[in-house]
Amino acid sequence: MKTQKQTGWMIAALAALGIAGSAVAAESAGPVTVKTTDKQHIGADRAFAYGLTYENGKAVPRDYTKALYWYLVAAEDGHAEAMNRLGIFNAMGYGVPQDYAVAVDWYRRGAEKGSASAMNNIATAYFNGLGVPRDYVMAARWLQPLADAGDPRAQNKLALLYEHGLGVPRDDEAAFELLTRAAGQRYAPAMANLGAIYADPKSSRYDERRGAELIEAALKLGLPEGMRQVMTDELGMVQARVER
Repeated sequence: MKTQKQTGWMIAALAALGIAGSAVAAESAGPVTVKTTDKQHIGADRAFAYGLTYENGKAVPRDYTKALYWYLVAAEDGHAEAMNRLGIFNAMGYGVPQDYAVAVDWYRRGAEKGSASAMNNIATAYFNGLGVPRDYVMAARWLQPLADAGDPRAQNKLALLYEHGLGVPRDDEAAFELLTRAAGQRYAPAMANLGAIYADPKSSRYDERRGAELIEAALKLGLPEGMRQVMTDELGMVQARVER
């Protein structure tokens, strides 16, 4: 079970980073140069909004090259979330050649400007060794202040580091507390992981019905694809035991 949960989080963390298992690089448009006039007259927030519009492809056809351009405009004007999106674009190969090291550089720049998403993504990069050497201690260091501040994504990831003793001393109580706090914010991955603890017959908090309730609620809220399959299988096994 612990191996399943760890694998589920690794896939979920990749999805949060913008990488769904194996990324297929989008066509690169080559180097992008920001026009001085755009930087001077558009403004960071408006440029970021343009980038999101082109990335999401809702009001206009999806165009990663144009999204990349407007994120660069916003980033050059100090927009932290634009820096984080540029990190994801480089990790995914959207509009640029895939380069995890460049992605981490953008995450760091966004983190220095206060982007919690960028901090989470740096931790994920360290956990998986993407653009930096795999380092669970560094992953925990990036996650701890976010978790302390109440970020449910960081609480969920840090809980699983504590549960498996990766980069921190193994501490099941700390893991349970962090997952409880994140689940209380209706963060689906944390609800699923907390449910798996309740559903584990070896757990001191063994309560299969409570576990099934949490996992089922998390699935209804929506989980990343890889984690969804792991938890769907887990729910089936728990429900089968409950019905016996």
